[in-house]
Amino acid sequence: MHFDFVIPVLYSPEDISFYDALAARLEQHGCAVGLLALTRDGERALRKTHPHVFYLYEGFEGSRPASPAEMTAVEKRYRLGSLGDHVYPEHKYWARPIAELSTRAVHVFRYLETFLAEHTVSLFVNNIGGEIIRRCMARIAEAGGPKNLIVDFAPLHGRIALTTLETGWDDLPARPPALSPAERQFTEELCGRVTNDQKMFCAPSKLGLRPQNFLRALQWARVLFLDEQIDFSLSHMYYERVERVVRRGINPRFYEQPVPGERYLFFPLHLAIDSAITLRAPQFQRQENLVEYIAERALPSGTKLYVKPHVGARDAYSIPMMIKLARIPNVRLIEPTVNSHALIRGAEAMVVINSTVGFESLFYGKPVVVLGRVFYRGFGVTTDLENLADLRRAVAQALDNPPDREAILRFLHACYLATSPGIFSNKTDQNLENVSRALIAKAARLRVPIGGQATSAS
Repeated sequence: MHFDFVIPVLYSPEDISFYDALAARLEQHGCAVGLLALTRDGERALRKTHPHVFYLYEGFEGSRPASPAEMTAVEKRYRLGSLGDHVYPEHKYWARPIAELSTRAVHVFRYLETFLAEHTVSLFVNNIGGEIIRRCMARIAEAGGPKNLIVDFAPLHGRIALTTLETGWDDLPARPPALSPAERQFTEELCGRVTNDQKMFCAPSKLGLRPQNFLRALQWARVLFLDEQIDFSLSHMYYERVERVVRRGINPRFYEQPVPGERYLFFPLHLAIDSAITLRAPQFQRQENLVEYIAERALPSGTKLYVKPHVGARDAYSIPMMIKLARIPNVRLIEPTVNSHALIRGAEAMVVINSTVGFESLFYGKPVVVLGRVFYRGFGVTTDLENLADLRRAVAQALDNPPDREAILRFLHACYLATSPGIFSNKTDQNLENVSRALIAKAARLRVPIGGQATSAS
């Protein structure tokens, strides 16, 4: 059978229900959709409304580890170099042993190979992430399989980016074109809305002892009782929850507020298990060491380094890490709930890995030094670092040469055009229509044929 879209459906009820609804909407547009469930629970739920549902771990024998020969064959076939590196993001997130995850990865590659031998597929549809299924689909795409279409986070409220690249947006032109008067006015108004609203993308994380968290834990316990072949460790999830509760009581002791009138550079902390680090910048896994390097080697005289934990993951940072950051000279560990826009407005410059803060800083015309691989790198509006040893010079260059306003406007307008209306996991009728039309239009731009009404959509 031919499928226009094959979508992996992960574990959570939210993921299952959203892709259930999205697949139904795509089918209404004449698309053939295959859903690849990672749990039997999800398979049963999806089969109620969709005829083409498959179970990823069909035939998986978790008790039989993959042999060195099997793993080496996969490494060579997909040019992985190291299967351990391939599964490391999943290991970092869920603390499953590398050897166990490697066995799972071998199974997933084999499953997808068999699937593609039995069916034709136009596009895989994925979110960016370190899950084994997502990474295997990406590597198969690189080896000549179906294109892997990633639904990426776009730091423009109410919009999504669709790209085949793990570290950039393929709809962005290498050189954003000149703006017409109407386009310049639109982009100036967009900048005005962003800088006036100062709306952050993530709400402060809530304490881990909420009743719904216990209900979720019971749901997962039921899934495990049914002997599901899930990739994560439930015991690790419980342990992490306890850790977060302890951190919520201790970490705030190290936080400070911004000091009025103080000169500073702003460095936003990533969540260490986020794909922005594990996939796009694994060399900066230990951000506390990077902060120490910036503070000791790259700060101009008379400036501080303001370091702010991610507001949506403020309990995810270890207590020893917070202690180390708070003790570094010239560093202020800023309270996570402080609005990032206020910190951007007052900063001399930003030093970022892959953070949304770097993109938001462009609305304010602020200098940004980029260390990682991110979609806004390489367009002449940021100072991009290749070698950490050059950081001091990069910071000086960014401060001495603020980005050109016209170049920023051109780039921001190109980013707006490269995104589409939509919100991941939102099941309103209008949002499902927006996301499905965006997927169909992206297939057309990629010149990937899809069936029915989809071929004529724009």
